[in-house]
Amino acid sequence: MGRPITATAFAIDEIRRLIVGGDLRPGEELDQSSLAKRLDISRLPVRQALTHLASQKFVNLRDHRSAVVTPVSKRDMNDLYALRHRLENWGFCQSFSNFTGDIAQKLETQIAKTQAIVDLNDHDAFMAANREFHFFLFSVIDNGYVVDSLRDLFDLSERYQWMCTRAPGVMSASLAEHREIVDRIQAGDLEGFLSLSQQHNQKTIDWVIRHKKIGEVGQ
Repeated sequence: MGRPITATAFAIDEIRRLIVGGDLRPGEELDQSSLAKRLDISRLPVRQALTHLASQKFVNLRDHRSAVVTPVSKRDMNDLYALRHRLENWGFCQSFSNFTGDIAQKLETQIAKTQAIVDLNDHDAFMAANREFHFFLFSVIDNGYVVDSLRDLFDLSERYQWMCTRAPGVMSASLAEHREIVDRIQAGDLEGFLSLSQQHNQKTIDWVIRHKKIGEVGQ
């Protein structure tokens, strides 16, 4: 895959990927020079990328040369998913009728693609496919501000998704839930769709807490 058009866009995508995947740990200090060397680019796009990622709450800026990966915590996770739940409910209640048969078929195609990835046990590819699935769901919502907000919240929630989806059987279970969600769409069952979507997200929260992957406040 080629780099995005600009070095800054490349830096944003790569640093976000390293944070979400856990290569850059919560609370880890990020030095611009070290990141520039790691990404094989100059310091300017790294500095611009960190500023952008700070606005998305992936990092906390310290001074003109460094930043820290935003800590994860039980409170952060609960607040994040609570807001996602409220926005998803509002957006889908307003726009559920936009799930046409054509869209449902495209979701089925996405599920088939993801099944092949699960069969290969390719976690990185699974996370990319999972993101595509949820972003496709968001795309039916008529309110662009809600869609943009949900995408940003989803990006942040991926840090918690990565903690659990690498565990044995979790990718298959997640895909099975995607199938059930699409079944509810095809049945025109808004309440069932919303309920399954909430349960789907809640399982990530429960797994992370049960396996003690994060503290109460931050780490």
